[in-house]
Amino acid sequence: MLLMTAVVGGGSVYAQFKGNIWCFGDSAGINFTPPMSFFKSGSSFLRAGCSSISDSLGNLIFYGASGNTTNSHNGLVRKGKLFNRNHNKLFNGDTLVGGEWYHDMIILPKSVTDSTFYVIMAGVVVPDTGLFYCVVDMKLQGGLGQVVQKNVQIENHPVQDMLAAVRHGNGRDWWLVTRRYTYAPGNIPNNEFWVYRVDSTGIHPRPVQNVGYSIFGNLGDISFNAQGTKLVISSLNNYIGVINFDRCYGFYTALLLWKLHLLQEVHLNFIMQQFFHRMVLNYMQYLTNNSIIFGVNYTNLI
Repeated sequence: MLLMTAVVGGGSVYAQFKGNIWCFGDSAGINFTPPMSFFKSGSSFLRAGCSSISDSLGNLIFYGASGNTTNSHNGLVRKGKLFNRNHNKLFNGDTLVGGEWYHDMIILPKSVTDSTFYVIMAGVVVPDTGLFYCVVDMKLQGGLGQVVQKNVQIENHPVQDMLAAVRHGNGRDWWLVTRRYTYAPGNIPNNEFWVYRVDSTGIHPRPVQNVGYSIFGNLGDISFNAQGTKLVISSLNNYIGVINFDRCYGFYTALLLWKLHLLQEVHLNFIMQQFFHRMVLNYMQYLTNNSIIFGVNYTNLI
């Protein structure tokens, strides 16, 4: 499944960011700017964790995925790779932490007044467990960009491949949300939600929050509604949760819904609100009135 990032901010240079262009799969590319068009992207195989970002005019800036050709770096297999707008490998943009998971890469602007970006990656299993990031400076290489910091580790515990982000209430910074993956030892269930404030000075962890029932499972997703006030979460073993979120303080405020075993043998995934009305894939998301959740798994519609 694919994770595509939609980013909106204010300021100069790349003053407003969009997710109107998707690059994924076997060299596939879609530009959702009307009239919708298709093109060939630069990779022969973007299997998973796909993420892209465009400028205020809808022009592609760069993109990448956690699952590309296998790269060996110091004995570790790191499959993440980034591509510039010309669909060539971004300078120093290979051997990123990534293992062909699902929603384990996301791109966020580092500053609303500069042309630098974070590429955040989830390390799900050994040897690269944890939360990592790279910094891309689009001023370098003649405007095609360069990775200036690579595979910087923030956390060392396994992270579920369900990275999501929502804009901070101040309209400038971002909240990054994920969950801890306690698969070893013993596949221990947990109800831990991890929240990070992302701004021009770094990626800052908030206190771990415990919400809902303790569950074990990976292969799910987290997605926010258009206002960023609610999120939906799914996980393996048929879990669906709806939770209130405070965009100003980064806190979960109330558990609204927690359904167990909603469907048999379900693997639910979510799609960002900005794209819901444009594509119907195997995802789940709020409808535009934010009162109904639409979901599709491999074989069922809910």
